[in-house]
Amino acid sequence: MYDGSSLIARSVLKGIFFVTVAAGLNACAVAPLARNNIVTSTQDADRVAIRSNGERWITYYQAGEIEKMRDLYEDDALVMPNGSPLLRGSDETVDFFARNRRSGNEVTFRSEPENLVIEGDRAYLVTQYAMRIKSPDGKLTHIKGRTFLVYRRGTDGMWRLWRDMDNSAPDVELEFD
Repeated sequence: MYDGSSLIARSVLKGIFFVTVAAGLNACAVAPLARNNIVTSTQDADRVAIRSNGERWITYYQAGEIEKMRDLYEDDALVMPNGSPLLRGSDETVDFFARNRRSGNEVTFRSEPENLVIEGDRAYLVTQYAMRIKSPDGKLTHIKGRTFLVYRRGTDGMWRLWRDMDNSAPDVELEFD
């Protein structure tokens, strides 16, 4: 059984995961991955679009403009934060992030892409992440894991998160400098 501060810390950690994912998306644009190291101009444009999505996510989250994050998710998105119930749709997802943002934790994160595959109107991204969270009472928590993201390109041409899952992973070797 968790006390109130543990529940808040877990909730914040789950929300912070999504910030880490966005950082991984940003890194993908810097070091694109493609089958046989062949990247077409269309793939380049798609990677830039996915990068933009990640950058906006970080900007909105850090500025507390959580409502703007709604545009980054498909209406029928499924978000599966490690250790939390399934979030269905952009409304539940935005509500989740809003609660996490209000917790007062200071978060430092690092993320690196492991694999990005773009196939038509779907993009599949796996990243490693490491997070360092300082709670309002000064407690430090370190978490490492992976994310699996599925992006879907809408009829308007915009890439949005459609499926999002994270886990803790003991083999992630990312460290903070």
